[in-house]
Amino acid sequence: MAHAYDELYLPNAMRISGDMYDYAVNTLSWNIDEFFRMFILSGMAHQFEIGNPTYVAGKNGCEVAREVINSCTDLDLDEEDIMYMDKSPEYWIGWALAYYQWHSNLPYEHIGKCVSVSEMYYMYRTLHEADLSLFVDIMDEKCRRDGKAYTLKRMRT
Repeated sequence: MAHAYDELYLPNAMRISGDMYDYAVNTLSWNIDEFFRMFILSGMAHQFEIGNPTYVAGKNGCEVAREVINSCTDLDLDEEDIMYMDKSPEYWIGWALAYYQWHSNLPYEHIGKCVSVSEMYYMYRTLHEADLSLFVDIMDEKCRRDGKAYTLKRMRT
């Protein structure tokens, strides 16, 4: 399967995404679902999907989070960049999402329709120390199920 960017950039993209969610939720106090919607609306999700090097390797997660919020609100944030050594559930969600998007080539918007970001909190406790392939398998199953339900609904309509 062809990916939007080389696997060498993947660890950076995952770290940036993890730091972005952690900073947005734990430092700036945004609701994770609301921030995810802004991530999509701002066009930043698309920049990750196409592998824009500015975002998958050139900025830190705090800078990207501020850019997302600034593009969707009239807020001009100037909070200090804070990235913690201890990784939060929000960090894991962003980190795992970046991997899954890269692996599956699905748009973030589609992934969010299959599994809400807040639902991933329930996955965190059992999966954050597991191999990432288990998260991928679960997400694949949920997205497959969602696709089948959508097809059935469309056929009925």
